[in-house]
Amino acid sequence: MTGAKGGTAVETLVRLKGEGVVTVPREAILTFPEGLVGLESWHRFVLLEYEDDPVVGLLQSLDDRDICLFVTDPRNVCPDYSYQLSPGERAALQLQEDGEVLTLCIMAARQEPFELSVNLLGPLAINPRRRLGKQVILAGSAYPARFVLSKAKEDASC
Repeated sequence: MTGAKGGTAVETLVRLKGEGVVTVPREAILTFPEGLVGLESWHRFVLLEYEDDPVVGLLQSLDDRDICLFVTDPRNVCPDYSYQLSPGERAALQLQEDGEVLTLCIMAARQEPFELSVNLLGPLAINPRRRLGKQVILAGSAYPARFVLSKAKEDASC
């Protein structure tokens, strides 16, 4: 590996649980300058996709290699999901007026009783061009912080 002066991108090595070592190009790193809500020390992540399941992704922390979050596009569970970024949030993400935003929501699993949920209240807004992210809290929204997937079919309104 050589630095930027050598013309080759610097790479970071990530050790994933049970996956050995994965080489991650620097341009694949997502930076959350403010961290995540309640986890402000986590700033750098890489988004990994399951080959077997394109609906669920893994957001692997580079700051704490033991942290790996399951994420999904919220429209996978709530087809009408939408929200607006404030001008300050757009500026923090360095988004142009018509800039594309990748939206992901963190998933959580509970063992007893088994339950899989998605946090629709605090989505991760990502500028894919700049590789910048921000967790947005949708204050005053009807979206829940724990949208239980087993109840999704019963409750079509999310």
